[in-house]
Amino acid sequence: MANINGDVPTRSFFMIYFHVFLPKAFSGAPMRASGATYLAQLGTPSQIIQTIGRWASDTWEVYIQVHSTLLQALLHHH
Repeated sequence: MANINGDVPTRSFFMIYFHVFLPKAFSGAPMRASGATYLAQLGTPSQIIQTIGRWASDTWEVYIQVHSTLLQALLHHH
């Protein structure tokens, strides 16, 4: 998705259009946590999750909503 100028969209550009479809309550940390959880469930390598979420460290792992199946997937993909 590119903005009007054809540039990669900024966070603010994305959030403006995102909130056309969903209430403003959907944003920030909950979105990032859900995205990280989803990618982890798919078996996405931790480096990719960290890059996509723009985390400077592995603190993204704190946001993962852990249950036994997801924990096993994370442990076996490191």
